[in-house]
Amino acid sequence: MLIYTLLMPFLYSTFLVDSTLYSLDIEHETVDAINLPRPIIDYVAADFTYIVTDDCLYKIDPTSARIIDRTPLPLRFNYILLRNTEIILISTDEIIALDRTNLAFKSGIGIERGDHRPIIKDQTFISIRGQPSIFLLSDAGARSTVRAVNIESGKTIARTTVKRMKDIIYDPRGMIFIGLEVGQDLAILDLTMKMQKRIHLNFEAKALASWNEDLCIVSDQGIFLMTREGELIDCQPLPRVRSVCGSTLLTDDAIFWLDSLTFRIGGWLQNQNNIAQLLQDASSGYLIGINIHGEMYLIENSPGRVSKLRYHRRELAQILPSLPRADSLWYLQLGAFSNPTYAMQMYEEFRDKRIPVFVDTAALYRIKFGGFTDKPAALDILEAMKLDGWLVFEPRKYSHISEIFYVGVEKFVINEGVVGKE
Repeated sequence: MLIYTLLMPFLYSTFLVDSTLYSLDIEHETVDAINLPRPIIDYVAADFTYIVTDDCLYKIDPTSARIIDRTPLPLRFNYILLRNTEIILISTDEIIALDRTNLAFKSGIGIERGDHRPIIKDQTFISIRGQPSIFLLSDAGARSTVRAVNIESGKTIARTTVKRMKDIIYDPRGMIFIGLEVGQDLAILDLTMKMQKRIHLNFEAKALASWNEDLCIVSDQGIFLMTREGELIDCQPLPRVRSVCGSTLLTDDAIFWLDSLTFRIGGWLQNQNNIAQLLQDASSGYLIGINIHGEMYLIENSPGRVSKLRYHRRELAQILPSLPRADSLWYLQLGAFSNPTYAMQMYEEFRDKRIPVFVDTAALYRIKFGGFTDKPAALDILEAMKLDGWLVFEPRKYSHISEIFYVGVEKFVINEGVVGKE
């Protein structure tokens, strides 16, 4: 079950579960379910909610249930994260940067092939040895590889291989990674992937989370409070803990609140509604519970109360038009080659299909088609022509040659580098 929470003011909260976007009105105890166009692969939220499906990236305003923008993806991406003004997409062997304002392609780098998961979802791209880095985790058999990759070149700066990790967190204060390995060990790594310490646990751990300056470790017997040096501070014998959400623990039978200072149970509610997942809204102090049937509840710690949310369904509004700058246009980049022979082969293939592509030789030999003044119109044309590539937004490419192409029975003409319908 995919879940992400985006906090909004005025007692509103939005979150994603699987392929449904929910907009929650806490004051009136209602929740609107907004169906998304395709199943979600990954997502991240900040100013807007950015959602990756198997063939498209969507920029959504969840408070108004509107798609602000979208761009087609020519290949599948497994993960998304944000970097300042950029959106970063990660595939099995490539990292792509898009412009966060208009989703236009900016750059791409190749990386060693593997199922690379970003360890720090909201990282600010820490520098290692002066190199801006992204930290990735990949699994192979009984081992996990943790690596730091230069986000601009794709080169691996540092890496290490450890026992397969069930969980891993980043401690920004100590600038270390704490990984829970299969078995009974915690692995402490610094940013250069050097093993600082391995801590052996005397119990089988399921998950770990930060708890103030210490660690909260979940097992089938209960939860344990431990320093980052491996010293056991306290424990609570709570069997079958399903998850830890802040200072709240969920079991099959009850919801417990722990005192953040004493690590003792400060209150509890019986889990009469079969809640299986908790979300926490830090702005209002409420917990949102989701049961095994997908029903949602507001949960209050003080006083102890569970309220079922009234449920409505909404449809996403149409995409809003993008307003380009007068000196820049939209182009579809169909390919980029260092070898001019391969570039000309692609050029000729599209020319044989009567698609008036051109070669842009800035840095690489790039095969492009355009330019379009309006992004939504460009998307309609490119999808109708079944063309795959990256949409780029860049200064207008002037040409004194007029060219014609067809989309079905519709005729289009390119005059002075601008696509128009005739």
